[in-house]
Amino acid sequence: MSAVPVPSPAPSFAKDSEALLRAILDAALDVFILVDSDGVIHFWNQRAEAVFGWTAAEALGRRLSALIIPERFRERHDRGLSSYTETGTGSLVNRRVEMIACRNDGSELPLELTVVPVSDGERRMFSAFARDLSERKHDEASQRFQASILANVHDSVISVDLQGCVRYWNQGAEALYGYTAAEMIGRTMQVVYTEGVSLAGEMERILSAGQTSEEVRRRRKDGTEVWVELRRSVMRDEHGDVTGVLGVAEDITERRGVTAELEESHRRLRSLAGRLRKVREEERTSIARQIHDEMGQVLTALRLDVAWLEARLPQDPSLLDKCHTMAKLIEATIGRVRTLATELRPAVLDNLGLPAAIEWETQEFARRTGIRCELHLAADLAPLDADRATDLFRILQEALTNVARHAMARSVRVELQVVQGEVQLHVDDDGRGITPIEAADHRSLGLLGMRERALLWDGSVEVRAGSAGGTCVAVRLPLPGTGRTP
Repeated sequence: MSAVPVPSPAPSFAKDSEALLRAILDAALDVFILVDSDGVIHFWNQRAEAVFGWTAAEALGRRLSALIIPERFRERHDRGLSSYTETGTGSLVNRRVEMIACRNDGSELPLELTVVPVSDGERRMFSAFARDLSERKHDEASQRFQASILANVHDSVISVDLQGCVRYWNQGAEALYGYTAAEMIGRTMQVVYTEGVSLAGEMERILSAGQTSEEVRRRRKDGTEVWVELRRSVMRDEHGDVTGVLGVAEDITERRGVTAELEESHRRLRSLAGRLRKVREEERTSIARQIHDEMGQVLTALRLDVAWLEARLPQDPSLLDKCHTMAKLIEATIGRVRTLATELRPAVLDNLGLPAAIEWETQEFARRTGIRCELHLAADLAPLDADRATDLFRILQEALTNVARHAMARSVRVELQVVQGEVQLHVDDDGRGITPIEAADHRSLGLLGMRERALLWDGSVEVRAGSAGGTCVAVRLPLPGTGRTP
């Protein structure tokens, strides 16, 4: 290709035009260099100074190859320049190419270069327009690196626009849902939603919340369903405007299955434990009744026989004293039998209900231990079913036992009330308190037993610092008809 002729300016404004041209070229955002056919630099603008680190004074009159061409490429550059001078053709002329250049400090940089031959009628010159690609190359490398990370991450990473159309679909998404990126780019996410889930509703919810984290079901390409742990967040541009939604999903189908099996196993174990406790209570009730009725009857008959014998014996002091001792021993045994029967199963619980049983238990506790017991029973307590009342009563007994054994308390406050569909029992002492480690100790069978009894009814037992500085045991059980039945 022939050189572009440069018309000679008229003498009247030649000087001003040259100054204006230099000013324009110096103000250019791109590098501009003018070299002759020998590669000697004749013009070096301010952008060239900034990019290459050579001032115009240092660059003018020197060969271009010596300043910005890396040494390993200089011979090829010089051959190309000579070839163009001889033949008028060259691989770089009138084309936009990328090349490697070097700076004054020896560091290298990528350039986008366009070389255009020019002529003033006497000399053949070359104007070189160059742009530093360092920042762009860095951004491209960073984007490739990020894309590589996203492509190789095992989790599904999906980006959608405001209409729910897929803009990015990584290999993790391909593996999870069975669709390739080519199949999903530009397609809406509705295709992987299960029946009844609205894309519009989902988008509105996410855009309103800003971010969400949940476990949901999705549909694969083959029609099977998969459980995923899905974290979604709103995407914004550099101006803060919302541009779409980014979602990261992990396949938790297997984990959900294991979790469901564990929950079912726990449910069965608790059901079995509840059944065993119920059987034990039934056995204790039966044994208590047998002890009270059968042994009580025998001992009562024996006491009557001793009294009959005492009335008919000769007035021998030793014999009378022996009968009197036997009568007292029988009377004490009768009292112990009654105590054993009551400890096995308080008759007041079956005959008069939970409030009366709690009142009796607190009185007995105060009598046995000397610890003052303050009782508050709500007036609106509804009757509880026998099994629920039994578990609540046994929790109270265990709590009071712990007070007597460990609390070193002087008083204890027991409160039973109904709040928002729950029956609540509080046992609050003024003792030494309980540490978090002690409260969380799984080796404490008493606390464990209380919690298990409550869990049978979807209830809870909380052990915390009490209002009086000691320990508070707070029990919550749903009322009949509001919770689970074991």
